[in-house]
Amino acid sequence: MALARPICLAVLFACVLVERVDAGTLSLTWDANTEPNVTGYVLSIGTSPGQYSSTVDVGKQTSYSFTEPDATIAYYFAIRAYNSSGLSSTYSTEVQSTPASTPTAPLTVMWDANTEPNLGGYVLSIGTLPGQYTTTINVRNTTSYQYAEPDPTVTYYFAVRAYNTSGVMSPFSIEVQSTPLVNLPTVTTGAATAVSVSGATLNGVANPSGTVTSGFFEYGVTTAYGSKTPLVSLGSGTQAVAIPSGAITNLSCNTGYNFRAVALNSSGAALGGNAALTTSPCPSPTVTTGSAMAISTTGATLTATVDTHGAPTTAAFQYGKTVQYGLTTGGSTIASGIGSVAIPAAPLSCGTLYHYRAVAITSTASGFGADATLTTLACMAAAPTITVQPRGTRISAGGTAQLSVQATGTAPLAYQWYRGASGVMTDPMPGATGSVFVTPPLNSDTSFWVRVSNAGGAKNSTTAVINVRGKK
Repeated sequence: MALARPICLAVLFACVLVERVDAGTLSLTWDANTEPNVTGYVLSIGTSPGQYSSTVDVGKQTSYSFTEPDATIAYYFAIRAYNSSGLSSTYSTEVQSTPASTPTAPLTVMWDANTEPNLGGYVLSIGTLPGQYTTTINVRNTTSYQYAEPDPTVTYYFAVRAYNTSGVMSPFSIEVQSTPLVNLPTVTTGAATAVSVSGATLNGVANPSGTVTSGFFEYGVTTAYGSKTPLVSLGSGTQAVAIPSGAITNLSCNTGYNFRAVALNSSGAALGGNAALTTSPCPSPTVTTGSAMAISTTGATLTATVDTHGAPTTAAFQYGKTVQYGLTTGGSTIASGIGSVAIPAAPLSCGTLYHYRAVAITSTASGFGADATLTTLACMAAAPTITVQPRGTRISAGGTAQLSVQATGTAPLAYQWYRGASGVMTDPMPGATGSVFVTPPLNSDTSFWVRVSNAGGAKNSTTAVINVRGKK
């Protein structure tokens, strides 16, 4: 009876064992779950790691006899407990059977026929050392022989001699040898250690079973794996040794991974059971608020750098006229790694100081950059528009007249009155810089106009003519 290796489990079951009791029958046993309301167990069975094609409700018993449809393939088993409320536990760690060995086909030894006319037959000599033969077989006139190896793991050496009808023997032919079969190594997947946000150390042991053996780990987010560690030599001993180089990096945080140990020799690959790990929760993103770019009177582009620490992240900006912000830009997605973002903030008010900071959010955490400020460009002045033009009037000789103008536009507005026709700026009136202008005493008809200006431009009024009665 060949006993497969035990796999000890935390919490749910203390230990699960699978052993072959006879050809075609496996016995599975497990320690009972100690929770008071456990009402039974379900055994899941499959021919691939983590993929179960049948389940058996075994009630409260802690053992089961499984009849193998094909004893030459490996079967994978896991247990789940269920309680009186119908709730099921998670799967136990998976165990697998060791396929039963199949009878090896006999060796076929062949040689060319001797062409001498008086040939009597052939004698085949067999041994386990070169040139040293312990068995001879008279195969008569046949030129081939089926040899059933007593031990397929041993090398056998063969040579043929011909004999004639007189009993005279020829010399030995050139010696040939068989290639021995070797046993597969045995391998056990262990628990992962040193699990972090982006890496872990995978553990497992393998027994080379006396044959040169190498090992590695397969891992991935599903039981299809997809990634593997470097192949390393495990020697050719007969004791279990640890498979080194199980450190893996570049994993995603807060993510489940499957893995298993694999051992190889010249006969093929031995697969350990599937195991699982979950990387540590994702840390908060590291956020650096950058400078503001493309600042205008009504908007700006805000920049930042975000270290996601491996988690998909959405970055945005909070902004406003105080450090309470109050407004938020649209978001930009960073899949992983370190990324830069540039996001427009609009509409803004001209000539205004704004505070802003970058913020980055993952499914489990958020991070904030430092506060920064920007000032939008100064507001553009609206050029003056004269809404009420100065109007001429009639006065007596030696009298004065009061002229006025009304204008709109961005303050402050500047006024300058001139004597003469509109647009002629050769005779400005001293001190006449308001919207209301009182002329000096006039003794003849005289024209006046005003120019209104600000940072946005200037506008000339129409000409106002003062007619003087009794002019000299």
